[in-house]
Amino acid sequence: MLFEMLTARLPFDTDDPARLAEMHLTTTPPSPRSFNPGIPTALEQIILKVLSKEPSARYRTADQLGHVLATFSASPPTPELQATPVAHEVSLEPASPESETMRMPLSPAGAIDWTAVALGLLAFVAVGGLIPLWLFIALR
Repeated sequence: MLFEMLTARLPFDTDDPARLAEMHLTTTPPSPRSFNPGIPTALEQIILKVLSKEPSARYRTADQLGHVLATFSASPPTPELQATPVAHEVSLEPASPESETMRMPLSPAGAIDWTAVALGLLAFVAVGGLIPLWLFIALR
């Protein structure tokens, strides 16, 4: 949605549903700046990370994306941000394996997501506590 809001078009556009599904699976999304050069580079990197084919290259949670967008919106405005999209031809060929993948760091170096750690421990304790209960019921 963010891509469409900033460029006034979808990242992949075709009338053939099978080709559209194939493009979603194999084709690297086009650069949002190719349709709207007024999009700041940092915002373009955020959008491309969200659209990454590799799940591990995306943000882990919507909350994490929200924090990144909040940080971006809190930064001083740049004159390059414009609201008018620009039409541009884009290649629908799959990206070559040699193409470099854009990656943004998930968190500052050495930062630990304590919420995730706490939830993981809670899940471990919950499942671990249920095993003896299941055994007790099964052996009765």
